[in-house]
Amino acid sequence: MASSILSKVYTAGIMLGASELCNAEEEQVNILRDKLENHHMTVAVIGQFKRGKSTLVNSLLGTDILPTGIIPITAAVTLITYGEPSAQVHFKNGRVQPTTLETMGEYISEQKNPDNVLGVSHVSMTTPSDFLKEGLTFVDTPGVGSVHKHNSEAAYSFVKESDAVIFTLSVDSPINEIEIEFLRNAREYAGKFYFAVNKIDVVDEDELSSYLYYCQKLLSDLMEVDEVKIYPVSARKGIGLDELKAKLTGDAASEVRQILEESARKKLINLINSSLGQLELYWSALKSPPSLFHSRFSRLNNAFNELQKNSIEDAKELEEKGLKMMDTLRGQYQERSEFFDFTDDTALTQQLTRLYSQQLTSVETIIQKTSDLLFVRANELKQELSETVTRLFAMDYHYPIAEVTMTEEDAPSDMHKERVQDFVKNTLPGAMDMGSKAIEKSMMESYEALLTSEIGKLIENFEKDTRVVCDQLNDTLNSIMLYREEHSGNVIQRIGNLNKLIKKLRALRDELYRM
Repeated sequence: MASSILSKVYTAGIMLGASELCNAEEEQVNILRDKLENHHMTVAVIGQFKRGKSTLVNSLLGTDILPTGIIPITAAVTLITYGEPSAQVHFKNGRVQPTTLETMGEYISEQKNPDNVLGVSHVSMTTPSDFLKEGLTFVDTPGVGSVHKHNSEAAYSFVKESDAVIFTLSVDSPINEIEIEFLRNAREYAGKFYFAVNKIDVVDEDELSSYLYYCQKLLSDLMEVDEVKIYPVSARKGIGLDELKAKLTGDAASEVRQILEESARKKLINLINSSLGQLELYWSALKSPPSLFHSRFSRLNNAFNELQKNSIEDAKELEEKGLKMMDTLRGQYQERSEFFDFTDDTALTQQLTRLYSQQLTSVETIIQKTSDLLFVRANELKQELSETVTRLFAMDYHYPIAEVTMTEEDAPSDMHKERVQDFVKNTLPGAMDMGSKAIEKSMMESYEALLTSEIGKLIENFEKDTRVVCDQLNDTLNSIMLYREEHSGNVIQRIGNLNKLIKKLRALRDELYRM
């Protein structure tokens, strides 16, 4: 089925790429394609809160990498892959911030990040666990059913990205309606299920046997199979883990293709259904009376103006902050100030090069940080625009959000060496007459000129890009909503193309159902 599924994924990508209405679904189809081609499998540990999911993940990986506790802990999805120990926090606005394994809990813990007030999208980690060597991505998800609604939403959302699922139950609580609903939802996306019953160390053998029998019958009915394999474990005490680990690693080595194919088939069906639903919303919006269209576009333009105004104000504030940092640099410079050796050209050249380069690195870091913050602000603008379109036209409009890594480290610059050489070249011939104080002043003037020029360019480009994004969205909406389209032939052709796309998507979905 591999080549058949892959070809259908390619076909779906081409179909969805033909309509701006299906950008989000096209992006997800491309992710499916990459997974199939690279044989990379995502295994998510899911279930209701307090089933010991994080403890189970730690036990399977052989390291206490995730925080655990007696109250609901996990507030954000955590992705774990093989590698040297590291961690990064990914925020919804595209910012990526490196962190440490010790401080990671500040972002994924419900206590430290209540209701995800920090806006964390997910956390990615690497650890040298043999369990992950086959190329698995292991995922710990927030538990569903707690009082923290956003935890359930994050868990439900990530189920759609999982290829295989370890569904975690616990002997201290019977399967409830929340878990049944969650399992039904997960069944629509994942290609393989592993059922783990945790905390078996708290009951005796007779109680465990009765509980497993109960689970076996209920899960078999839910999964519509004669029998399911259940793995009784105690993640806390390390009981029963070997069999589950052996099955997972064995499947990752020998059955990854089949799992990914089934996962891709299910996900593709849901993406097509999502696209068809989006197209139906479009039809509903298209049937609106002209007066309503005019009102909506008028409100959209007002939103454009307000968003542009706010973004420009934010950019100006960043510019002011960047320029104010020169005061700090002046203080640092005075601490490093020194008298130059004017008797030796070689020594003077080395002094000028070293001192100018030291402070130049700080200036370039300010410039890079300003650039990164503007990049994140541009992402936030796109998110606000998407929400505005949804609110006004009752249809999703998707902007892909790119990521940028922001650190406290000095930012490297391709221009650094050239800038240092230029300053030394221009300063050295007159250095004897200038004296130390004049050289110091010349350095500061050079830094200020560079900072002012580069940040000014960044602000100018940001303002221009903001206008372009708004104008492009306006033009796109005018086009897909057929607003102010006076040529009847264009309208007929566009509607005809849309009807063809809907029929093709339905036919492809029906083929996938039969596979």
